[in-house]
Amino acid sequence: MDYYNVLGVPRGASPEDIKKAYRKLAAVHHPDRGGDTSQFQQLQEAYATLSDNQKRAEYDNPQPQFGGPGGFQFNTGNMNDIFGNMFGGPFGGFQQQRMMRKNKSINITVQMTLKDILHGKDVIGSIRLPSGREQALQLTIPRGVTMGDSIRFHEMGDDTHPQLQRGDLIAVIQEIPHPQFERRGADLFTTAPISVFDTMLGTSIKIQTVEDSTLDITIPTGINPGTTMSCNQYGLPLGMHEHRRGNLYVKIDVVVPKSIDYEDAEILRQLKAKYG
Repeated sequence: MDYYNVLGVPRGASPEDIKKAYRKLAAVHHPDRGGDTSQFQQLQEAYATLSDNQKRAEYDNPQPQFGGPGGFQFNTGNMNDIFGNMFGGPFGGFQQQRMMRKNKSINITVQMTLKDILHGKDVIGSIRLPSGREQALQLTIPRGVTMGDSIRFHEMGDDTHPQLQRGDLIAVIQEIPHPQFERRGADLFTTAPISVFDTMLGTSIKIQTVEDSTLDITIPTGINPGTTMSCNQYGLPLGMHEHRRGNLYVKIDVVVPKSIDYEDAEILRQLKAKYG
């Protein structure tokens, strides 16, 4: 799958262009808005890779794999595999078991929405272990996690060697970007469009929060375009298991009419002469 093609951006696209392309497409294909789930998942996968500098560099410049006929397939994550390949047979297996104190850990990826991060998430499913055994999973991911966090579940991993302690299961958090909110630590940022007349007269607007509730915000008279208003404690938890939350910041985006008729224009000229 070509991640650049999925997002519709060239290979030299800037991080800002990649973010804009994702948000535009995510708003169209998000399942909560009637979009296609598989296409939305492709968008998430593409954005998760191209928005991370290290992952993007690895994707753009894949490293060659050493192996094939007559070669060794090395797994740099576990030196026991190297010794097992070099010293095959009973001696190699015995040597490997002596070096190992427990079975291997297994990594899985858990996708989390911002709402999941706010409340925590129960993961129910199953995985196939390296031993071939099917294992049911019932995991609890705590609130307040961030992208790339690893949650370790002891002795839920590999059980290939029954004479050794069982390995661990490690859940690696993958955060699903939200089409409305941008996350910066525990704070959330969004924009709210209002008319140019509301900036002069003042108004009240409704903002949908990350937990799908509605927040009423009063816009004062004479507010400047681009003003950012703070809603305390409407962000995400400050850390795992934390009940204190960050803030929600709402940037006021002023919408100006594209065209007005002659009579309205004349009224505006009179107002400008009076107050300008």
